[in-house]
Amino acid sequence: MGIFQTFFDESGKFKDHKIISFCGFGAKAGNLKDFDSAWEYQLRRTGMNALHMVDACRINKRLGRLIGAQSLSDRINDLKPFADCIRNHLELGVATVFEVEGYASFTDMAKKALGGSDNPFYTQFLRTMQIVSEYVTTGEPIALTCDEDESTAWWCYKIYSRVKKVDRRIGRHLVAISFANDQHFPALQAADMLSFLCRLQANGEFYGIDYDFHPLFTYLTAPRGSSTTYWQVAFKNKSQLAPLGVTLDHHQRESEERKKRSAKVRRSSKNANVGIARTGTKTR
Repeated sequence: MGIFQTFFDESGKFKDHKIISFCGFGAKAGNLKDFDSAWEYQLRRTGMNALHMVDACRINKRLGRLIGAQSLSDRINDLKPFADCIRNHLELGVATVFEVEGYASFTDMAKKALGGSDNPFYTQFLRTMQIVSEYVTTGEPIALTCDEDESTAWWCYKIYSRVKKVDRRIGRHLVAISFANDQHFPALQAADMLSFLCRLQANGEFYGIDYDFHPLFTYLTAPRGSSTTYWQVAFKNKSQLAPLGVTLDHHQRESEERKKRSAKVRRSSKNANVGIARTGTKTR
């Protein structure tokens, strides 16, 4: 049985943006190999070493060594073949997009359930692991590869380890987590593409902010009969995140109460044992 490989990247930092996204794709080894070949062909066609959407969206700049500045429509047309690579070969597409203010309104107890960080990215990371494990129902082990980022990698590993311990249903499927340079992994470049576009799309849905590359987002994500990709999408604004905050707060309080009760029982048992020992000593 092969490993179900997944690749994820984030777009936006919570201290600088109102919306952050964490998105990516999953596929089995055979499909992933075909995807890599198709994507690398598109890189050669355009003269790029790697696709990064923040650069590709600058239409007044070169797309690659073989394609110069373009009109918006021409730039989108040159990026559509990359979207075709995704839709033709990658089995699962996951997008979690959160309004930062929604997570900021969580109680300290709710945040503590996720390790205590003020960064909503870790909630997205947790939800992503849940989505992937729910999708892979045929028993394949799951490997996660994230775009390397020193500011988030350690926390991602801690949440990954915690989930494996506290949720065995998910944990038994997760077998590996790694962090990599997207220059060498086409699927991470695809994750960058999706994450970038989803953050812009959420700005449109939440705040009514138009963006030029909406046609590319639609081309990538709109239902089409020939597409291989199954989509799992969660766009959550402040009000939609509120129930999650309540749930996390409740679970954390319950967890701490259980720990207090267990500690109390241990102390009582210890005191009782000490009392018995002293009584035994006096008897002798």
